[in-house]
Amino acid sequence: MVTKAAASSLRSARVLLDHLAARLEHEPAFLEADNADAGAVLAKAAEAMSRDDAAPILAAIDAAAKSDPAKANDDLQRGVELAVAVVHRTPSPQAHAELKAYFARRLERERPMFFPAFTAAPF
Repeated sequence: MVTKAAASSLRSARVLLDHLAARLEHEPAFLEADNADAGAVLAKAAEAMSRDDAAPILAAIDAAAKSDPAKANDDLQRGVELAVAVVHRTPSPQAHAELKAYFARRLERERPMFFPAFTAAPF
């Protein structure tokens, strides 16, 4: 006889395995597309910034160019975080719009890795 706790644990494990399978299938293409997109957005945003503000963002782009896709994505996301901080501190409507559009595109690219895996009842 399966207890409620055991059934819940099995459903949770199933959700995580579904997510893992989706990541294995979709992550390589996601990283390729996201890295290209993030790099282009950051380069464009850096053009609208002061040299001091742009330097760490450009360094993140350079580091990403020398890394494997997963590490490159980490480097570029660090650059995105820096760009958001700069835009928050010294508003640039163009850079803000570019970053906002990038986040929307990234969410759509991530969708296949999370849906439908996390839409099932976990408990």
